[in-house]
Amino acid sequence: MRIKDEEKEFLESYDPSIYDRPSVAVDILPFMQESGKLKIVMVKRGEPPFKDAWALPGGFIRMDESADDAARRELEEETGMKASKIEQLYTFSDPGRDPRMRVLSVAYLCIVPEGPVPLAAGTDASEAEVFIVTNRNPLELTSTVGTVILEDNLAFDHAEIIRTALARMEGKAWYTDIAFAFLRDRESFTYKELMYAFEAVLGKTPVPSNFRRRANGIWKIEPTGKYGPQSGLKIPELFRFAGQKE
Repeated sequence: MRIKDEEKEFLESYDPSIYDRPSVAVDILPFMQESGKLKIVMVKRGEPPFKDAWALPGGFIRMDESADDAARRELEEETGMKASKIEQLYTFSDPGRDPRMRVLSVAYLCIVPEGPVPLAAGTDASEAEVFIVTNRNPLELTSTVGTVILEDNLAFDHAEIIRTALARMEGKAWYTDIAFAFLRDRESFTYKELMYAFEAVLGKTPVPSNFRRRANGIWKIEPTGKYGPQSGLKIPELFRFAGQKE
């Protein structure tokens, strides 16, 4: 909207210091899955506060960028990952969430399709590592090399942010395509791979017979006419995701 001429004088004399101005940051939750195990990329902080504690990738929004752009930039700077798709999760605003000053954080979900993820820590992160969500309540994360993080050891309020993300994904599992985002290829997958994606989102293994019937009642899952590599005595049929049924 164009500023009216009569408002220009007001804006020229306006003093923004009359109100306190909190800082605004972004935190990113890069989730992926492997064989039904939900994973998340975490970084080890290289600077105070909470130096050497594990945290979500993130940082402050610059004055010349949007929150979305800041989330993509911070993720790449701290982990080396490039996000093709991110989704705002929630704004965390507890006055005491950051010991330095008043900081609001806009959290973002970032779902990474199945496959290898090269990581490279940078800026104020000394390490970047993939952790398996081994327990959801209380929260527990375990890296592939055996490092265990309990929720009380995470920096800031990042345990709360992760729990909020887990609940959001679980709640959206059966009415959005969020689980399909975990697939390596939406145009070619087996039902076993799809079940793994749902297991990661829901935190439990679906019952195969019930799962297939329910999934087919909600989404258009079409056969491709092709088959995957033989697994034991079975040659799995491949399907494609064609959207949600009306």
